[in-house]
Amino acid sequence: MIEFPSISGHIVDTHMKVFPKYDGVNVRVKWTRKHGFTTFGTRTQLIEASTPIYGVSVGLWRAKYEEAVTEVLRKKQCRQAILFGELYGPTSFAGHLNLDETLDVMLFDAMVDEDDGRLLPQSEFGRLFRGIDVAPVIYEGNPNEPFRQKVKRGELEGQTLEGVICKGGLDNRKRPVMFKIKSNAWFEQLRIHCAGDEKLFNQLA
Repeated sequence: MIEFPSISGHIVDTHMKVFPKYDGVNVRVKWTRKHGFTTFGTRTQLIEASTPIYGVSVGLWRAKYEEAVTEVLRKKQCRQAILFGELYGPTSFAGHLNLDETLDVMLFDAMVDEDDGRLLPQSEFGRLFRGIDVAPVIYEGNPNEPFRQKVKRGELEGQTLEGVICKGGLDNRKRPVMFKIKSNAWFEQLRIHCAGDEKLFNQLA
């Protein structure tokens, strides 16, 4: 099953749709027209419902999305899809989940009938999954300096503590342009979390 591509921090000055950056664990699920949700994983490994920690996402995917997604994709006569989301909770941070609290999964990207691993442009993603609970657009426009500083100060309405993900049109390889901007407060919390371990800080930043 195809992995979600890494997202750069390199800012591209072009028209973007901006989404909250949910601070949890990247998860994915494969859908087929014949079997519905068939295969689950984190970004780097396949999982089952019994998998420690991350297996909780299997039930969340099925309960929240399988019926609605199946209806949409069958109506569009799609053969297969890979859906990408984030498993997170109220206090999840830097990839760490608190299993004692209520977790959720949020759908934010998809590959549909694509053999070359291309994500749907966000305009198509939004139209396809209209009416389903997916990551909301909280800003649209160019990521100019005032906008970037607003995100870094944590002042953009709808952003999370971690920050935002910006998604635009296609690059010269026909792949969606994406980058992230994180808040100063998140970096400050990460420094506390890493307790002076610079190697760990750089891995998680």
